[in-house]
Amino acid sequence: VYIIGTSIYTAQKMNHFFKADIPNPSIWEDACHIHSLSGMTFAPWTVYENVYSVSPGFWYRFEADAFQISPDWIPASQNRYDRDEFVDLLIKAVNDTTRDHSEIIFTLSGGLDSALVMYLAAENLKKTGLSVTAAMDGFGGELPKAKRQSDTVNIENRVYKPENKEQFGQVITDFTKETLLPVSDPVLPVVYEMAKWINDSNLSCIIEGQGADSVCFGLPHNVILDRYSAQK
Repeated sequence: VYIIGTSIYTAQKMNHFFKADIPNPSIWEDACHIHSLSGMTFAPWTVYENVYSVSPGFWYRFEADAFQISPDWIPASQNRYDRDEFVDLLIKAVNDTTRDHSEIIFTLSGGLDSALVMYLAAENLKKTGLSVTAAMDGFGGELPKAKRQSDTVNIENRVYKPENKEQFGQVITDFTKETLLPVSDPVLPVVYEMAKWINDSNLSCIIEGQGADSVCFGLPHNVILDRYSAQK
């Protein structure tokens, strides 16, 4: 979405805004600064002024001739924790994702979020598959945790070791050239390369477990942005 005054322009890809007969978007310095400090781009931000990615969990609206975005998802206004409601919601989400797949792949770090999704799928939905953990610098402790969690639910765990770390940089470069958008999370190129590495036709559905801890325990990204803004 590109806002110019009270006009709204929409496009599937951001580079369309540069090809259209409208003023070109300009770089948003504040967004670039937060992106460089955090290593992440928080939805619905881009690095262009008045250009926004339409993302689930946010309201986009005009009020008093001004374009406004506000969060509309559980952690943003969470004041209670209903375990049963959360489990039912997560089971339904995993079930919907895996309905047409007999076996699936879990990207498993050994932390709470990915392990929670894997446990629910394996125990509640009786879905089996394969868990894959990336061997990354500084995160060696994840490997035995992921192996132990996988053994608990009788799922094979494989360790992915990139042959050439420069390949991740190329994934980011290719994505940026195609979309003119920053990679929202540094782990996404790793997940992409892991999927290519597995290359198993019988395992056609990948479940990425990131975010379950944020939903459970109220760690929304907007809290980080609020703290940053308060310090400016």
